[in-house]
Amino acid sequence: MVKVICINDKNKPDNIPDTHWIVKGEAYHVTMVYNMVKQEGILGAVLKEINLENLDLGYSCFRLDRFGINEKDVPALVELAEQCAELNDFSIEELIEEQLEIKQL
Repeated sequence: MVKVICINDKNKPDNIPDTHWIVKGEAYHVTMVYNMVKQEGILGAVLKEINLENLDLGYSCFRLDRFGINEKDVPALVELAEQCAELNDFSIEELIEEQLEIKQL
């Protein structure tokens, strides 16, 4: 698991209850990273704290770019992504670049 902070909680789909939505500034823990094929390869994050799959609304994760990560935790996120990449098709390099861009904001 890797600790992240929500930096973007906007544009919540109407059918997801507030109880299952992220809150800007709150900390969460990523348990899995994968390529969201239906959304043209955007990376998704499964969170320990919120189980979207139980809602059966067609969502299983949050966009990874909704979260920021402490620089010291980047290696742990890369390691998790590498483990998940064996099951999914995405670029670790792109993940790192996105996280560095978010940090600069």
